[in-house]
Amino acid sequence: IIQIIWKKKVGIILSIIASIIAFSFSLMDEITASSSGSLSKITSLELGYKLWLTSILTLSIGTLISLMINKKNKGCT
Repeated sequence: IIQIIWKKKVGIILSIIASIIAFSFSLMDEITASSSGSLSKITSLELGYKLWLTSILTLSIGTLISLMINKKNKGCT
């Protein structure tokens, strides 16, 4: 978010990477459950995951829109 505020293009790259990583969790069958390395089965993707994914996607889309608006405004001045 700081990179986006500073109008750095790195912000869009990082938000897209975050979206890809967040989406990749839906493709996994197991995740690491503790620091000991034990694995737990993912039984379902409930509301918490969907809200988490939606918030990251919203950040990415907002960043893209902000980037497009900034480019459009730079072209007008």
